[in-house]
Amino acid sequence: MVKPASVTLTITALCWAFPAWAADDEEKRPATALELARELGVSGDDTRPEDQTQINVLGKPLIIGGEIGADLRYRGNYEIERGADDDDGQLQLETKLETIWLLGENIVAFADTRLFGESNFYEQGDEASEEAGAELNEAWILRTNLFDTPLALQVGRQQLQERREFWWDANLDMIRLHYFGKDASAYVGIGREIGYKSTLGRLDPEDKDLVRIVANAKWDWADRQEVQAFFLNQRDRSPGYIESQIFDEDEADEADGDFTWIGLRARGRVKTDFPGKFYYWADVALVRGTETLYDIDDVEDDQVIVDEIEQRKVRGWAYDIGASLELPFEFEPYLTLRHARGSGGNHTFRQTGLQGNKGKFRGNSRFRYYGEVLRPDLSNLAVSTVALGIPVGEFGWIEGVWHKYRQVVADDDIAGSRLGIDPDGISNRLGDEFDVIASYRPTPSWDFELTGGGFRAGPAFGDEQGRWAWLVEFKLDYNF
Repeated sequence: MVKPASVTLTITALCWAFPAWAADDEEKRPATALELARELGVSGDDTRPEDQTQINVLGKPLIIGGEIGADLRYRGNYEIERGADDDDGQLQLETKLETIWLLGENIVAFADTRLFGESNFYEQGDEASEEAGAELNEAWILRTNLFDTPLALQVGRQQLQERREFWWDANLDMIRLHYFGKDASAYVGIGREIGYKSTLGRLDPEDKDLVRIVANAKWDWADRQEVQAFFLNQRDRSPGYIESQIFDEDEADEADGDFTWIGLRARGRVKTDFPGKFYYWADVALVRGTETLYDIDDVEDDQVIVDEIEQRKVRGWAYDIGASLELPFEFEPYLTLRHARGSGGNHTFRQTGLQGNKGKFRGNSRFRYYGEVLRPDLSNLAVSTVALGIPVGEFGWIEGVWHKYRQVVADDDIAGSRLGIDPDGISNRLGDEFDVIASYRPTPSWDFELTGGGFRAGPAFGDEQGRWAWLVEFKLDYNF
């Protein structure tokens, strides 16, 4: 097993070594602080216009931008049972306000505040509900050109995101050291959540006292070809419980764990006479660690008690490989084939808990590439995917995506599943899903997206085999 400390030291050393060979090449120097702030602060899902509002604050330029979004969703039969009263409709409204303050040639401050409102306007068998609030997504300062090298230091609450969101897509309190070169980039960081940044409540118990060390290195070894290395070490410093301990229900944390993930990614574009232009990716990941599970039961007056404690080792692996091929038709459709697998049984893989599992094959919009309805984690699961993407005019795209799901080892739980029913743990054939994602982007400022999806239960759901859970969702975004 690779020791976390040795991996961290190696990646840190690489970050400091790169500038030595890059120092004589001006093209390898970092981009401007403004360009880096936009790259690090704005999600890969969003496109901000170049010409944003600018004012002066204390004699320094302050750039203001963001987005306004609406999300209307309707879901049905997530219990996959005849006569279940579980349909629901939800409307979400959101405004993100981003500010970039250029404090100097090589120093910039970034903040991202979110105002949101959510209305569950229809809850079959229950009352409608509403909530609204404000949240601080990001607030950090970036110092570039450290020691006159391509190094940069970022401190504060910052976005940790990678293109496929297989590893992470989260906002975390941390310190990161970046290296920005022409053909290579890297970062290493350490962080711990300081507190909850929302008007709706406090930090969840499972997110408290987690110390994370993250690292990533990327090398563009040829035109449109890259390889990446990923590392995450997570230590849970919470005090834990003892058997028969009684405490408030709001403080319940059912699992503590110390984990280390390492992985590699290769992706790129290839142009050949046959089969033609195609895009590929391959992710592999390993996890090692230990976990403590607490069996917690209710007692009276919003109190809970620890009935049993179990400790176990965690050993797992996963891969996700695929390719998108441009078909030989004038309207340039793309066929995508993908297979992903996360180990199960006594060696069950689990993702980092920071993942978003959202990306795009060749279209405009990013979507949940393991299924919009089921939305599973890649844990004790094999997912086979076939997708066909078709451009519609100059600004539109429609993608049909089919998934087939099998558990590696039959189990009565699907990690991350949004369904209101569990499989029987006897059959490993969970079922399949078909999604359609239509997107339209007439300008860089406007995004329209319509998604429809249906999951059909397989033999693992016993008498409910063949029943469907479904959703329809419409999203609108304006970027400014």
